[in-house]
Amino acid sequence: MARWRAMIVDDEPLARARVRRLLAHDPDILVAGECEDGVDAVREIRRLKPDLLFLDVQMPGLDGLSLLEELGTEIPPVTVLMTAHDQYALEAFEAAAIDYLLKPFGSERFHRAVERAKALLSSPAAGRPEPPAGIQPGRRLVVKSAGRSFALPAADVEWVESCGNYVRLHCGGKSWLVRDTMERLESEASPVRLVRVHRTALVNPAKIREIAPQRFGQYEITLDSGARITLSRRFRRKLHAELGQGWLDLLASQAADPPL
Repeated sequence: MARWRAMIVDDEPLARARVRRLLAHDPDILVAGECEDGVDAVREIRRLKPDLLFLDVQMPGLDGLSLLEELGTEIPPVTVLMTAHDQYALEAFEAAAIDYLLKPFGSERFHRAVERAKALLSSPAAGRPEPPAGIQPGRRLVVKSAGRSFALPAADVEWVESCGNYVRLHCGGKSWLVRDTMERLESEASPVRLVRVHRTALVNPAKIREIAPQRFGQYEITLDSGARITLSRRFRRKLHAELGQGWLDLLASQAADPPL
C-alpha cells in the first residue's frame, strides 16, 4: 500500500504523462490527481491534500510560484518544481521547494528528487510548512556552474555586484552570474541580508572586516576574503543602520567629515 499521495500539475499533457510513468514503479507513491492549470490545481490540492506535489512553474493563468503563494499554509509538505527555464531556480528555493527539475530531465535525476522527497516525508518533522516570510537562516541561493545547478548557503555570500540584467555573487574567492536584480536581493524578501554600499554593489554586513576613509567622503570596505568595495557617501547611513553605534564611532574618529 502506498505511503504517500502525489499530485502532478503541468499544462503539458506529455509532461504529466512522463512524471506519472516515472512514478508508476514506486510502491510508496500513489498519483492521486493531475491538473493542467494553476486555478484548478489550487482547488484540487485543497480537496485532496497530497503529500507530494510535482509542479510546473510556467503555466497560463496562475503560474506555479503564484499557486504556492495562493495556497499559503495549505502548501503540500513536499514540493518539487519543474520548468524548462533555469532563471526560476532562485524563486523555487525561496518558495520552499525541495528540488528544482530543469526540463528535459532524465529518469536518474527525477528519481534522486523523489528519494529526497521520501526522506523528508519520512522524517519526524515532516508536516505542512509555513509559507516563507522574510529573511530566514539556512536559506539558499541557486547558482549554475559548468551546466550544473547547486545550492549556495545564503549566509556565505560576501558581496554582490550589478552586471546589467544579471548580478554576480561573490563567495569564498569564487563568483557566479545569476539572473536577478539588485533591488530584489536588497529587499526583505531576499534569502540573504545584504546592504547597498554603492550604486553597483551590495555587501553582507557579517563579512565586513574593516572600513577605512578615502578621499571625497568615501570609504573603502574590506571583507573577510580580502575583497575591497567602495562605500559611497550616498549609502553611508544605510550601512550605519545595519552595523550599529560601534562602527559609527569608529568612522567618526577616522574621518574629518561630520559623523554619519
